Amino acid sequence: MIVELQKFEESTDLLFRSVARFTVAEKAFVCLCSGIVAGTCAHQVGSWLLSLVIGPLVAAVVFVASKRPQHFRLRVTNLEFSFGESGASFPNTNSVPRADIRYLEHRGPQGDDSPCGLYAALDHGGRCLLPHLTEAQASEVIDAIYTRFPDMAVASRTFSPGGHLTLLGL
Repeated sequence: MIVELQKFEESTDLLFRSVARFTVAEKAFVCLCSGIVAGTCAHQVGSWLLSLVIGPLVAAVVFVASKRPQHFRLRVTNLEFSFGESGASFPNTNSVPRADIRYLEHRGPQGDDSPCGLYAALDHGGRCLLPHLTEAQASEVIDAIYTRFPDMAVASRTFSPGGHLTLLGL
């Protein structure tokens, strides 16, 4: 997946936008698989003629759907992180109070269908803020946030896995 990242600095907050597009190989693979599965199911229900119509039809629909890029955004203010998919018919917006975020990190793909990208580590688990980012892109976003909000960088070093402070739990 190819991801383009943009950063916008506003008076009180930071805004990041990412656009994720499938590569040609990924589109071809998804279309081929979906066409084969749909054609096989149609053959089980009907005949070979039905599978020859349904398979390519489903593959064409999947190809058209995969051409549309995915738009994501992350707005960071002094009080919260709001994030979500912004190019959808029904925009999906979530927010996390900045005080609840222990640290920011890049995570690779995980077995539970969680995408790789920028994550906020919370007391219980984590939230994906910007999916599909590479480690370099996530580091760029983290550096920009910690530069803009230096008090967050100091607090996150206390909790981060690479932090060198010892918590006594007092």
